Amino acid sequence: MTNELINKIKQKMQAYLGEEQMRQLHEVLCDCLSSSEEKSESKTVDLIQLFLAAKRVEGCSNKTVHYYESTIRNAVEKIDKDVVKITTDDLRMFLDGYQEENNISKSQFIEMFGDIENNQKGYPIKQINEFSDLFAGATPSTKVSAYWKNGTIPWMSSGEVHMGRVTSTEKKISQLGYDKCSTKMVPLHTVVIALAGQGKTRGTVAVTEIELCTNQSLCAMVTDETVLSDYLYHNLRNRYEEIRNMCAIADGRGGLNLKIVGSIKVIVPSIEEQQQFVAFAEQSDKSKFYG
Repeated sequence: MTNELINKIKQKMQAYLGEEQMRQLHEVLCDCLSSSEEKSESKTVDLIQLFLAAKRVEGCSNKTVHYYESTIRNAVEKIDKDVVKITTDDLRMFLDGYQEENNISKSQFIEMFGDIENNQKGYPIKQINEFSDLFAGATPSTKVSAYWKNGTIPWMSSGEVHMGRVTSTEKKISQLGYDKCSTKMVPLHTVVIALAGQGKTRGTVAVTEIELCTNQSLCAMVTDETVLSDYLYHNLRNRYEEIRNMCAIADGRGGLNLKIVGSIKVIVPSIEEQQQFVAFAEQSDKSKFYG
């Protein structure tokens, strides 16, 4: 940005200044603008750190804070503006581009396996309840401190699906709390979907990277040997809007339940083909944050 501005100024002044004057102009511009840019970058870092500090005070886990930080830094880098000068239109354009990158994964899926409605390529189609064990969790009474004090069992709330890969939870429950409610342990590498929640939470999916239990607003889908959990995760993540519409039609209130989730149809290619798609989708994910 600084070099572009310096070159534009030099081009406009070239007709009025001699060679030595142009050289001095270049040095002055580099000194002044680089100093200004350094201050701007420092201010941006300070503002991001203040925001992240506020999130820690609110009780967000380190994983959640890291997610906020990577997303914000990616946005600031892509928009390429002083953070205090970023406008609503800038954010809209960034989000449009982010959505377009998501569509790459959807397009690749259709190219490899076709559309589930027409099934042009003739792959097997199964409902989730045909290859998965589905169950929801529960919440120990918050009125009994012994259920939560010194907890050691990770307990996932519905809002934590936005982490995508769940490596930790903000809250933990005790063994007593676990025994006194109907929640169940969710195995490592299991896809979970939010049945309810604020904003865009409902219908969002995540993968557990640790063993944990969940609240009643999350449904775990423990797949059998025919479907990779990562394949199911990327499949359902690409169909977020479809799933939201499905639950609205089903009960008229926009809620999801185990029956609706179990009835979702999924194209089931071979394990090798599933692995190929997962590799592509995960590379696409990396490019959003590091590309």
